[in-house]
Amino acid sequence: MKNEGEVHFAGKNLFKDGEFLKAVSITPGITSICAYKILGSFIVKRDADYLFMDGRVTGPVRWVLIDCSSEQQRNAISLSKLGVPIVSEEDAQRNYTDAGIPMLDVTR
Repeated sequence: MKNEGEVHFAGKNLFKDGEFLKAVSITPGITSICAYKILGSFIVKRDADYLFMDGRVTGPVRWVLIDCSSEQQRNAISLSKLGVPIVSEEDAQRNYTDAGIPMLDVTR
């Protein structure tokens, strides 16, 4: 069951915590938290999937989550309600260029 303000995207349950989206993974003996920066992040429809691009730029790398589920459009809309804009492929390309990151093929 999801908590209020929690969305499902790319197989992860994400929740807003200040300026970040966080995903918590719990396995026996290990708890890990991934934090994705909202400012500068975006969602783009690319081919048959929706991609969430982390707002944090780490060298030439940005984290990406790919949702290829049957609920991907609904998931993208839910994620956008937490402050992540859905952009066109042209705007996504401009975002990569402005950040100095070459557009590389993203594969599943």
